[in-house]
Amino acid sequence: MTDSGSMNLGFVVEAVQGDALKFKADVLAVKHAPQSGGLGAQVRKYLEDDIDILPGINEYRIWPGNKVSEADYVLMVGTAPVFSLLYPQLRDLGNRFVEALWETGLDVEHMVTTLHGVKTGAGLDEVEAFRSLLLGMADAYQAGHYPPTLKRITFVEKDPNRVRVIEAALKRFLPDAPPAHAAREEKRDTGTAAFMAGP
Repeated sequence: MTDSGSMNLGFVVEAVQGDALKFKADVLAVKHAPQSGGLGAQVRKYLEDDIDILPGINEYRIWPGNKVSEADYVLMVGTAPVFSLLYPQLRDLGNRFVEALWETGLDVEHMVTTLHGVKTGAGLDEVEAFRSLLLGMADAYQAGHYPPTLKRITFVEKDPNRVRVIEAALKRFLPDAPPAHAAREEKRDTGTAAFMAGP
């Protein structure tokens, strides 16, 4: 898939204000970047007994979510240090989140994550960071490397302004996507949705 092509996702993508650790879902997806802060760092502090098996770059690990979050599972994907996470690396991360779930064979319907790659000192634009993650997820979808049960990906952010940024970006990149409340109704009615977007 090229950046100039269409973005094709066979699942609902939405943005919600809240705490990702307290958001009920099948899986919470976070990154492990050495010496990073953010959500990954919050999750790592609950994994002290497993500190020696944290994932390397492009590797992943899955833990039961019971002691970490409200999600059933926590997926952690390893990345390079945050200062080197640019748009291509974020695209790889988005791809790896979805692809790793496919590789595990888990019956995942709902994945929760946050907007990665911002507040890292690399000076990335929030909209372009989000677009890169979406492109990576679309790469996995087009390759068929996604759980066939996956119906929804929710970006959960505490900052209401960031939620608005993501919602505006969704309207731009996935213009046919329904608003979040309509997407929830569509999930109950049909179980899946496919959206197309321009570059």
